[in-house]
Amino acid sequence: MSGPNNVVVGERFSLSVSVTNAGGQSGEFADALTVGGDADVPETRIRIADVASSEARTVETGPFSLGHAGDYRFELAETGASHVVSVSGRSLRGGEQFALDDGPAVGLMGLSPHSGLFYDTANGRVVLAPDPDSVLVTVEASVENRGNSQVRVAPEDFSVAEGEVLAALPRNEGDLTGLDGIDGDPFARETIEPDEAQTGWLLAEVPRERATAGPEFAWNRTRTESETRNETVSPAGEDADESETTVGGETNADSTTADGTSADGDSIPEARWRFDPVELPRFEVTELQMLGEVEFGESVTVTVAVENTGSVAGTYRGGLEHRYADATDWHPSETLELDLSPGSSATRTTEIEPPEPGTARYRLRPGSAAASVDVHPATRTLAESFTTPEGARLRAELGNDHFDGLLASYIYDAGGNETYRAPPGKTFAFVSVTAENTATESVEFPDATAFSVAVDGESYSVFHQSSDDGDGLASPVDGRFYAPESESEPGATHTGWLVFQVPDDASTDELSVRCSSDGDAFVSWSA
Repeated sequence: MSGPNNVVVGERFSLSVSVTNAGGQSGEFADALTVGGDADVPETRIRIADVASSEARTVETGPFSLGHAGDYRFELAETGASHVVSVSGRSLRGGEQFALDDGPAVGLMGLSPHSGLFYDTANGRVVLAPDPDSVLVTVEASVENRGNSQVRVAPEDFSVAEGEVLAALPRNEGDLTGLDGIDGDPFARETIEPDEAQTGWLLAEVPRERATAGPEFAWNRTRTESETRNETVSPAGEDADESETTVGGETNADSTTADGTSADGDSIPEARWRFDPVELPRFEVTELQMLGEVEFGESVTVTVAVENTGSVAGTYRGGLEHRYADATDWHPSETLELDLSPGSSATRTTEIEPPEPGTARYRLRPGSAAASVDVHPATRTLAESFTTPEGARLRAELGNDHFDGLLASYIYDAGGNETYRAPPGKTFAFVSVTAENTATESVEFPDATAFSVAVDGESYSVFHQSSDDGDGLASPVDGRFYAPESESEPGATHTGWLVFQVPDDASTDELSVRCSSDGDAFVSWSA
């Protein structure tokens, strides 16, 4: 058996079967041509009639068209004669289409580079950023089914040299349909019916050097279930399950079919597209600056400067991210979009309000620019207000206009008066708290347990509290306890008293009132 040693996917070729009659009388040669030796595989019957003694005869069988890259052994079942055909993938330029006989036609075109892309999450707008030495590229993919059976396609069928085709957003934040700034829909996993087509864009991350040299994409054809077992080798343009090649006798079939198995599976792509070199902008973050220290409740002014040091214009898309205290995950703060010509730069400022005291860390992606700010608890004088980032305006006072706020006893009114007396060495501090919702939506006010008083560095929690509307204090102050609803509507106000037990030598000058969240004080009031 003889034929070409190397062909490309979809190329038509034939094989020659040569026989010699070594017997003493004429006869008929008959054998079965198979690929892979699977008995269930459709086969080609080879029959050469009336071969005279000592006569050599040759018959051609085919044409064949191989739909997958790989190595295929064609073998005569009885005689063992064989021939191996190596099938390589097609090499194409970007924009060209590759078609298989009675199968899919695949094309890649319209490559575009991106420094970053935006998408929306439940926590805000986020940037999809490549690694520092890489870029994102999109390319339009189309698959047309010109055959008579279904064709399965998926983004995973495509690959990119030295890079990665991205099929989902990071951190399980959804599929690629959420990306902004790209026309059309992403290429999706589908089953394409005959005479139908699927189009969409592919997203890949590739090294800058590879992009500037010319990105290269590849396609690995998805195998059907039967092809996974045995690679189908179809005669070009014909559909018979079994055929016969005859010389010197009656021909029973006009087509030739055989099946085979790729020696190395799906590792060899069926087609490769090489795109022209891409000119890229090069963005450098020259400044990410903010104050190193602020008080909780104050906004932080962040200054960002970006320069395009490349030779072509481009759009910089960046995302400012934050993490607070001991958190390990980064979360979105702001996004930044700048159109920059070659050699130009732009500066932007934004205001950010850290939601809690501690160290607030910020970074700008893409890139490695980072900065941090220490956020200290807010300080106020007694009776001065403080507004939380959520919009709760809080005010704490010690006593009232007629009372300094410290006394060793008080009368509790719960439908009947009851006197409480401090033990030796202790006294009581009476703090009035007012909370007002200044926001445009419901706000949760801090409850009584969020408040404490501090004397000489020691903290003291609430001694007496009640959520019953009928309970309150009758003396030395008159009013209900501080016990706000779990949520308060816009404009709502709640005022009430808190009672603390402190050392009897405490003075109003050294006592401070604190409000905390998760155990960390975010504001304190003192004289």
